[in-house]
Amino acid sequence: FLLSKSFYVKQYTGADKLCFEQIETSPGVTTQIVSGLAPYYQPQELQGRHVILAANLKPAKLRGEVSNGMLLAATHEGETETVEVIFADEIPVGTPLDLEGDTLRTPEAALKPQIKIDSFFEVPLRMQAGVLMTGDTALTGAGKRLKTHTVTDGSVG
Repeated sequence: FLLSKSFYVKQYTGADKLCFEQIETSPGVTTQIVSGLAPYYQPQELQGRHVILAANLKPAKLRGEVSNGMLLAATHEGETETVEVIFADEIPVGTPLDLEGDTLRTPEAALKPQIKIDSFFEVPLRMQAGVLMTGDTALTGAGKRLKTHTVTDGSVG
């Protein structure tokens, strides 16, 4: 996972749920993704924000566009589904995520190896008391825990 900046976002023409996003993964390095966030966010709510990118996913084609990763968002299933992107505006672009207490990895290490989306979903990510967790360990960026405000307990994908 890599802290990235969403710098261009538009709703995908002809698809109610999809957004096309240009993402800066490190200073001067960009990629594109297609996300299913259109029902939950207006493009201007995502633009310019620091987000968590699953950057080591194998590229996939969605509606004819290549998607080179996935933004992490927390989901709570209740009477209505609530989705919250995990923003981290205080953490520099290009910062890799680490397990709390581990040595900092390089951004390059966060990009390899490329995995299939099915393998990604085998990683038990969740929000617990507003903190991004895998197992019993918090994930951090530059030593800071990654938090949500609305979806404090729920799944992450």
